[in-house]
Amino acid sequence: MAETPYSSAPGEAGEVGAATAALGADDAAQAALPEALRTPTKRLKFGFILMLCLANVALWFSMQPVTNILLPEQVDKFDPDPSRQIFYNGLILFGGALLSVFSNPIGGALSDRTTSRFGRRIPWLIACGALSAGALALMASANGIALLFIGYGLYQLIVNGALAALTAIVPDKAPEEQRGFVSAFVGLTLPVATVLGAVVVGLLVTNIQIGYYILAVTLVVVMIVFSFVLHDARLPRSAVAPFRLGEFLKGFWLDPRKHPDFGWAWLSRFLVNIGWNTTVGGLLFQYLKYGVKVQNPTSAVAIAQIIAVAMIVLSSIIGGYLSDRFQRRKVFVIISALMIGAALLLLALVTSWTAVLVAAVIVGLGFGAYLAVDLALLTEVLPSANDRGKDMGVFNIANALPGAIGPLAAGILVPIFGSFQPLFFLATGVVLLAALSILPIKSVR
Repeated sequence: MAETPYSSAPGEAGEVGAATAALGADDAAQAALPEALRTPTKRLKFGFILMLCLANVALWFSMQPVTNILLPEQVDKFDPDPSRQIFYNGLILFGGALLSVFSNPIGGALSDRTTSRFGRRIPWLIACGALSAGALALMASANGIALLFIGYGLYQLIVNGALAALTAIVPDKAPEEQRGFVSAFVGLTLPVATVLGAVVVGLLVTNIQIGYYILAVTLVVVMIVFSFVLHDARLPRSAVAPFRLGEFLKGFWLDPRKHPDFGWAWLSRFLVNIGWNTTVGGLLFQYLKYGVKVQNPTSAVAIAQIIAVAMIVLSSIIGGYLSDRFQRRKVFVIISALMIGAALLLLALVTSWTAVLVAAVIVGLGFGAYLAVDLALLTEVLPSANDRGKDMGVFNIANALPGAIGPLAAGILVPIFGSFQPLFFLATGVVLLAALSILPIKSVR
């Protein structure tokens, strides 16, 4: 046969044939899988991405005002002593976060195995959303530290089941070439919800009970609406292995020797959140009240968070777009982590309201890009398509566990040193280690 401009050279024919065969085998393997387990290839419409973001905003909106505003205000109401306030606040956050460490991966794993005719994720979004609303109502009626501790623990135990199912939707639905863009918008939902909570609960609504009820109703309504547009693929019973408790529990251990890239990505997120929750994320109200000594800490929290979120919106969209454009994740994650560390270092060196505002700008620029690109990076190092919910739940431990360790450590260290500054220095070092933890990842550029 005569050669044409499209013919393979003789030495290349075998390589081309082998590559074509490999692609054909991969396509055949994907086609043999149930729809729920296939690697997504269809690009998501912008309308669906916005609805996914709305669901994430509603979930984070139910969480952030509780830890940043409502819970500290209740503790302040129940005990006026500053040292005990910081300790009680840290203790309550520790208990709730510790429960979320278990409920998040377990909820994700159970949603992976769910064979409901409504799909794998929808039953968990609706059920956990409704039960979480009940826990928020319990916190609204709390008349002391003990009931507040119980209510917050129940809330974290339940709401993380919804969080695990919602987080798994990104690898469930978004093709790899679109994940940076989708992750950028999903990454925005946490800071947007934080500001929304600060404005609604911190500035507009002054009644604690009404604040809790607004969060509860919003969560339930949005989860129901999102369920109608999700089109969650049903998992056939034949695709689910028989349940064996030992194997189920064993599956939560993802050996970092077998999955090193997942392990390094987990460690980086864990360290960033340790730095964040030890300081700004867990103690901003107390720091502004007792460290900076502002007159109205509730309003100050809202102002700082609004500034930070404006920067997060900007850096998240730009970072997600550029990481997709150049198909590089690591360099964006490293630079953004270093920016977060710089903001924490500024707070360690300067105690003033001006320093807080400048730090809000820097940490916003860094945290926005980090949340967007790090999530995209993570979805590319997941060990198994069959266990996306469980694996994302395991990864979410890196978000939840620092929420247990950070505030409790701060509640102990700040009274000992009588200052917030040693805590900020420690947080700076931890975040720098998070940036270094990205370097060993090999499967993602």
